[in-house]
Amino acid sequence: MPPFTVLTEPELAKMLHTSQRSLRNARLGGGLPYVKIGRLIRYRIEDVTAFLDRATIANEQHAPTTCKSLSVSTSARAEVAQMRAGKRN
Repeated sequence: MPPFTVLTEPELAKMLHTSQRSLRNARLGGGLPYVKIGRLIRYRIEDVTAFLDRATIANEQHAPTTCKSLSVSTSARAEVAQMRAGKRN
């Protein structure tokens, strides 16, 4: 089984330049998958990448309602892509 990267809510919020509350809203709205281990909430980088892909707006299309509350900068997307490629721990 290949290793995977998980992030805490504060880590992911910082990386995406958004608030922890926005992440929680996306998670509780069913748009952002997460892993729950006991009381701990973690986000797999693969799930975050898929979420960002779904939240991407192109050609004047509207994002799904569950993704509306989270806006993500291009630099944050690049950072997630680097983590997915294993270039950052």
